[in-house]
Amino acid sequence: MDKRSFIDLLDRYQQDNCSEAEKMLVEQWYASLENKRSTSLSDQELSEISRRMETAVFAHAHPKKSIHRKLYVRISVAAAVALIAVTGSLFIFSGNQAEHAFIKDHQELAMLTETNSTANVQIVELSDHSVVTLQPKASITYPKIFNGSDRPVYLKGDAFFAVSKNPKKPFYVYNNNLVVKVLGTSFFVKESANGKTAQVDVNTGKVQVDENENRSLFSVIISHHAKTVHITANQKAVFNDRDQQLTKSLVDQPLTCAARVMRAEIHAPNQAAEVVPLNSNYKFAETTLKDIFKILSYEYNIKINVADESTNGCTFTGDISNKGLYEQLSLICQSVSGSYQIDGTSILVKGIKCH
Repeated sequence: MDKRSFIDLLDRYQQDNCSEAEKMLVEQWYASLENKRSTSLSDQELSEISRRMETAVFAHAHPKKSIHRKLYVRISVAAAVALIAVTGSLFIFSGNQAEHAFIKDHQELAMLTETNSTANVQIVELSDHSVVTLQPKASITYPKIFNGSDRPVYLKGDAFFAVSKNPKKPFYVYNNNLVVKVLGTSFFVKESANGKTAQVDVNTGKVQVDENENRSLFSVIISHHAKTVHITANQKAVFNDRDQQLTKSLVDQPLTCAARVMRAEIHAPNQAAEVVPLNSNYKFAETTLKDIFKILSYEYNIKINVADESTNGCTFTGDISNKGLYEQLSLICQSVSGSYQIDGTSILVKGIKCH
């Protein structure tokens, strides 16, 4: 790296006389020193730069909100760089020698952006072997290589994620309203056309969903007051910007364990039911509802409660194979003059009459 170019950039950073992109480039380079990445500067020069950087960072800091500082700094750095990413390519800058020198010396910090301009889904494989299925009109910005302590990506539109497991490196998905944190699982992130609502559907595993208080894709703030929910398979989290509520409930079409695993393996969020049966061979003959609900609860990872314990002794005879959960419950309830309702992330069966 050209020392004069870098020192010029550092001086302008200290004087607050550089672009946001330049600021973030310097901060990201400084953060990389902790990992002892290669550089052409001497130890003495690095020490001096570190001292000057710390002075500049504190001068620029305006902690107006209580935030998870470490996460915020990392994400702010990577995200600002993403702002100047070119779709599907590495960074391209114009007119500044320091920027060019930095990028040349730190290719591993580059961000990529993929935009799905087609009418079909588009598969994107990340450096950690996680797979993203972009829906039409969606775009995702992500590091060329996940070198940090986490794996951040930035999403606009809808996408299905099959995340490779790595407990030491959490995977984060950011959109304008939500922040999704996982260690290794599969899930769907959606947003409305006007961007006022956002939704996360979990296919397998467990995820944490936080409100993005700053309502900005690349300037993430999560305070101690931010709304947070944890959701598991067949559950969804929905954020509505109008009433500022982050709620969790059941997905619109719960799938059995086999179907959910298949959906993750084929990276096709909308095709699992076509590839594998919705459920196993469910033919019952004079089977108690207690036993049936126990089976369904296990298959769908959904708790099924009864309003009256006497309901458990009722029996059902019929074939409910290859039907969705809600249709299965409707058929069972109709046979005994009952009904069911979704109660948060569980199901309540009531009004059943049997002898």
